Amino acid sequence: TICLINLRSYAEAFEVIQQAKAEKAMDGQGLAADFLLLEATVFHLRENSDAAWKMTDQILAATPQASSIVKSETYFLRGLIASKQGNTGELREAIAAMGQPTLPQLSADLHELMGHLAMAEQHWDEAINAFEAATELRREIGDYRGMVNSLALAGKASEKAGHADEASVRYLRAGRSAALQGQLDHALNWLNQAEQIAQSAGQEQIVQKARTYIRELQESSAASQNRSD
Repeated sequence: TICLINLRSYAEAFEVIQQAKAEKAMDGQGLAADFLLLEATVFHLRENSDAAWKMTDQILAATPQASSIVKSETYFLRGLIASKQGNTGELREAIAAMGQPTLPQLSADLHELMGHLAMAEQHWDEAINAFEAATELRREIGDYRGMVNSLALAGKASEKAGHADEASVRYLRAGRSAALQGQLDHALNWLNQAEQIAQSAGQEQIVQKARTYIRELQESSAASQNRSD
């Protein structure tokens, strides 16, 4: 299921989860908190924020209590949902609930939420620093998909701050990294943003790099399509 989520096959992941739930119910087994968190994550990724939020309530209210790691990851998900809905109050609560984690993954999650809060409050430089911290932590632990997302968020914050040169470079790096991981749609999106921002800022070198990467991706995609046909 996690592989399907990484591949962004959310509908398939949802079907796998529902099948697993049915099998556990037939065996009279309850659902573990980490399983519920996985389901809540898929709901969130499928744009069903209400269902995701209700499931996080269920996780946090469960007895026996979920592990501290699962609870922190649940608060991270609640923070992402709150950020998407523009609810800074709930976002602040999620940040406070995470405390000061020592695990790098959870620390990266916390920095990402702090970046979202700073963005909501238009504190652009704070947002850049928070997203960059999350990027570095995710890189150190080998969470490259998370790293790319945090890097793109840093690019967005740089763009909002009016730092076109930094924004274009961050989008370029995010696009290139996403391409290396096979995330074609995201790669093209970020590379196109890098090209547009760099062009408006007169950064010809970045423009040419972005165009080269875009052309390589399009040619690779076309070749793959021809092989499948």
